Amino acid sequence: RPDQAQDRDSVLAVVPALRKSTREMQETNRQLESRLAISRQEISNLQHSLETIRAESLTDPLTSLGNRKYFDKALSEAVRAMRDKGEPLSLMMFGHLTGDQVLRLVALSLKQNIKGQDIAARYGGEEFAVVLPNTAMRQAITVADHIRRAVMAKELKKKSTGEILGRVT
Repeated sequence: RPDQAQDRDSVLAVVPALRKSTREMQETNRQLESRLAISRQEISNLQHSLETIRAESLTDPLTSLGNRKYFDKALSEAVRAMRDKGEPLSLMMFGHLTGDQVLRLVALSLKQNIKGQDIAARYGGEEFAVVLPNTAMRQAITVADHIRRAVMAKELKKKSTGEILGRVT
Protein backbone atom coordinates (compact mmCIF):
# COMPACT_ATOMS: atom_id res chain seq x y z
CA ARG A 1 0.00 0.00 0.00
CA PRO A 2 1.25 3.43 -0.85
CA ASP A 3 -0.02 4.97 2.41
CA GLN A 4 2.06 2.55 4.51
CA ALA A 5 5.15 3.17 2.42
CA GLN A 6 4.70 6.88 2.81
CA ASP A 7 4.23 6.51 6.59
CA ARG A 8 7.34 4.33 6.77
CA ASP A 9 9.36 6.89 4.81
CA SER A 10 8.08 9.65 7.11
CA VAL A 11 9.10 7.67 10.20
CA LEU A 12 12.54 6.89 8.76
CA ALA A 13 13.00 10.57 7.94
CA VAL A 14 12.32 11.48 11.58
CA VAL A 15 14.82 8.96 13.06
CA PRO A 16 18.00 11.02 12.36
CA ALA A 17 16.39 14.08 13.89
CA LEU A 18 15.40 12.02 16.98
CA ARG A 19 18.94 10.66 17.28
CA LYS A 20 20.35 14.17 17.04
CA SER A 21 17.89 15.45 19.65
CA THR A 22 18.73 12.53 21.94
CA ARG A 23 22.48 13.22 21.66
CA GLU A 24 21.87 16.91 22.36
CA MET A 25 19.78 16.07 25.44
CA GLN A 26 22.44 13.65 26.64
CA GLU A 27 25.11 16.34 26.26
CA THR A 28 22.91 18.88 28.02
CA ASN A 29 22.31 16.40 30.88
CA ARG A 30 26.06 15.72 31.11
CA GLN A 31 26.77 19.45 31.36
CA LEU A 32 24.05 19.89 34.00
CA GLU A 33 25.42 16.97 36.02
CA SER A 34 28.89 18.49 35.78
CA ARG A 35 27.60 21.85 36.99
CA LEU A 36 25.67 20.13 39.77
CA ALA A 37 28.82 18.30 40.91
CA ILE A 38 30.73 21.60 40.94
CA SER A 39 27.92 23.24 42.90
CA ARG A 40 27.91 20.40 45.43
CA GLN A 41 31.66 20.79 45.90
CA GLU A 42 31.28 24.55 46.36
CA ILE A 43 28.54 23.99 48.95
CA SER A 44 30.75 21.47 50.75
CA ASN A 45 33.65 23.95 50.75
CA LEU A 46 31.39 26.71 52.08
CA GLN A 47 30.07 24.43 54.84
CA HIS A 48 33.64 23.52 55.81
CA SER A 49 34.62 27.21 55.84
CA LEU A 50 31.58 28.04 57.94
CA GLU A 51 32.48 25.32 60.47
CA THR A 52 36.06 26.61 60.62
CA ILE A 53 34.89 30.18 61.15
CA ARG A 54 32.41 29.02 63.81
CA ALA A 55 35.14 27.10 65.64
CA GLU A 56 37.49 30.09 65.41
CA SER A 57 34.80 32.40 66.77
CA LEU A 58 34.62 30.23 69.92
CA THR A 59 38.38 29.73 70.38
CA ASP A 60 40.95 31.94 72.05
CA PRO A 61 43.76 32.29 69.47
CA LEU A 62 46.52 32.59 72.05
CA THR A 63 45.74 29.48 74.09
CA SER A 64 43.50 27.48 71.69
CA LEU A 65 41.05 27.00 74.56
CA GLY A 66 37.43 28.04 74.33
CA ASN A 67 36.94 31.80 74.65
CA ARG A 68 34.47 33.70 76.84
CA LYS A 69 31.65 33.27 74.32
CA TYR A 70 32.24 29.51 74.27
CA PHE A 71 32.50 29.42 78.06
CA ASP A 72 29.23 31.29 78.59
CA LYS A 73 27.38 28.96 76.22
CA ALA A 74 28.97 25.79 77.65
CA LEU A 75 28.33 26.84 81.25
CA SER A 76 24.70 27.63 80.47
CA GLU A 77 24.27 24.18 78.88
CA ALA A 78 26.06 22.48 81.80
CA VAL A 79 23.82 24.25 84.34
CA ARG A 80 20.72 23.26 82.36
CA ALA A 81 21.91 19.61 82.21
CA MET A 82 22.74 19.67 85.93
CA ARG A 83 19.23 20.87 86.76
CA ASP A 84 17.59 18.36 84.41
CA LYS A 85 19.59 15.38 85.70
CA GLY A 86 20.01 16.50 89.30
CA GLU A 87 23.78 15.92 89.08
CA PRO A 88 26.45 18.07 90.74
CA LEU A 89 28.40 20.70 88.81
CA SER A 90 31.63 22.36 89.84
CA LEU A 91 33.28 25.48 88.45
CA MET A 92 36.95 26.40 88.94
CA MET A 93 38.54 29.70 88.00
CA PHE A 94 42.24 30.41 87.68
CA GLY A 95 44.02 33.69 87.16
CA HIS A 96 47.54 35.10 87.00
CA LEU A 97 48.93 38.51 86.05
CA THR A 98 51.53 37.43 83.50
CA GLY A 99 52.46 37.32 79.87
CA ASP A 100 51.50 35.08 76.98
CA GLN A 101 53.97 32.35 77.88
CA VAL A 102 52.33 31.75 81.25
CA LEU A 103 48.88 31.85 79.67
CA ARG A 104 49.95 29.08 77.28
CA LEU A 105 51.50 27.12 80.16
CA VAL A 106 48.32 27.30 82.22
CA ALA A 107 46.20 26.41 79.17
CA LEU A 108 48.34 23.34 78.49
CA SER A 109 48.13 22.27 82.14
CA LEU A 110 44.34 22.62 82.02
CA LYS A 111 44.07 20.56 78.83
CA GLN A 112 46.27 17.81 80.26
CA ASN A 113 44.35 17.51 83.53
CA ILE A 114 40.69 17.48 82.55
CA LYS A 115 38.61 14.63 81.17
CA GLY A 116 36.47 14.40 78.03
CA GLN A 117 33.25 16.03 79.21
CA ASP A 118 35.01 18.80 81.15
CA ILE A 119 35.25 22.21 79.53
CA ALA A 120 38.25 24.53 79.84
CA ALA A 121 38.11 28.10 78.59
CA ARG A 122 40.01 31.32 78.82
CA TYR A 123 37.55 33.45 80.78
CA GLY A 124 39.25 36.75 80.08
CA GLY A 125 42.63 38.47 80.37
CA GLU A 126 44.63 36.20 82.64
CA GLU A 127 41.69 34.18 83.95
CA PHE A 128 40.75 30.61 83.10
CA ALA A 129 37.67 28.59 83.97
CA VAL A 130 36.90 24.88 83.98
CA VAL A 131 33.37 23.48 83.98
CA LEU A 132 33.21 19.98 85.51
CA PRO A 133 29.85 18.35 84.76
CA ASN A 134 28.78 15.59 87.15
CA THR A 135 31.66 16.46 89.49
CA ALA A 136 31.20 17.00 93.20
CA MET A 137 33.23 19.49 95.23
CA ARG A 138 35.70 16.90 96.58
CA GLN A 139 36.52 15.68 93.05
CA ALA A 140 36.78 19.27 91.79
CA ILE A 141 39.30 20.08 94.52
CA THR A 142 41.38 17.08 93.44
CA VAL A 143 41.29 18.20 89.79
CA ALA A 144 42.18 21.77 90.81
CA ASP A 145 45.13 20.46 92.83
CA HIS A 146 46.35 18.38 89.87
CA ILE A 147 46.17 21.46 87.65
CA ARG A 148 47.94 23.59 90.27
CA ARG A 149 50.73 21.02 90.60
CA ALA A 150 51.05 20.71 86.81
CA VAL A 151 51.43 24.49 86.48
CA MET A 152 53.98 24.65 89.31
CA ALA A 153 56.01 21.77 87.83
CA LYS A 154 56.86 23.68 84.67
CA GLU A 155 59.78 26.11 84.53
CA LEU A 156 59.51 29.27 82.51
CA LYS A 157 62.44 30.07 80.25
CA LYS A 158 63.16 33.25 78.36
CA LYS A 159 63.18 32.13 74.73
CA SER A 160 65.79 34.61 73.54
CA THR A 161 68.42 33.81 76.19
CA GLY A 162 67.33 30.50 77.73
CA GLU A 163 67.36 32.18 81.14
CA ILE A 164 65.23 30.40 83.74
CA LEU A 165 62.52 32.80 84.89
CA GLY A 166 61.14 30.53 87.60
CA ARG A 167 57.88 28.74 88.14
CA VAL A 168 54.29 29.87 88.19
CA THR A 169 52.62 29.36 91.54
